[in-house]
Amino acid sequence: MRDLTFEEIEMVGGEGVGTAFLTGAGAGGFAGALIANAPGAAIGALAGGIIGVGLYLL
Repeated sequence: MRDLTFEEIEMVGGEGVGTAFLTGAGAGGFAGALIANAPGAAIGALAGGIIGVGLYLL
């Protein structure tokens, strides 16, 4: 079994990236809500999603 190239990973349809974003957004939204209610949840979800995708692509 061989490793996938970056181009092959992107051709999968973004399933992994989408899941990474949703997982990060869920965690970030929860943490943000604990700190600053609704505005914190929105900012936390966006930041968490971006971090999740960044970690996925590492």
